[in-house]
Formats: sequence, C-alpha cells, structure tokens
Amino acid sequence: MNTELIRIAEIVRGAKSTKDIFSDGIKTYHSLAKVLHPDKYILADEKKIAEEAFRYLNKFWKMYESGLVVEPIIIRDGTQEYQVLEQVGETELCNLY
Repeated sequence: MNTELIRIAEIVRGAKSTKDIFSDGIKTYHSLAKVLHPDKYILADEKKIAEEAFRYLNKFWKMYESGLVVEPIIIRDGTQEYQVLEQVGETELCNLY
C-alpha cells in the first residue's frame, strides 16, 4: 500500500477547514492533486482511497476558491457529529446547507 497516499488522504479527510489544507493556494492544490488523482493508481484499494480523498480535496478547493476559509459549523447531538461544509440551496426564506 502506498504510504504517501494514505498519509495525504488522512490529512485531507481530517481537515476541518480550507486553512488546514491550502497553505500556498493553487500550488498546494496541484501538489496534492498529483498524489491523490485516482487515475494514478491500479490497485483497487489504493484507487478507492484516492477517489474518496480526491473528492474531499475538490470540495475543499471549491470552498477555498469561493473565499470560504472560515471554520465549518459543527453540530453535535450527543452520539453523532455533523459538519456543515457547503451551501446546497438558497431561497428568499433561508439558505440550505
């Protein structure tokens, strides 16, 4: 198993905000994308890890590009923890996250 892939995937999956990942902006994104791109891997286990981490990376990159660098909202209900990461809809009455 590729240890660099696993290490970087854990960093990306564990990030709480864009500040945790993109210290140098686009330069950092390109470096991480080179390691995490799923097409780089042949083994099914590595490909699966890369696909998931690459999705997280792209989600955080979209947030970073939009200027959303604040900490996400954390909601806890005693047994579960939920992160509000991105806005998915907007109406006159409310914004949906």
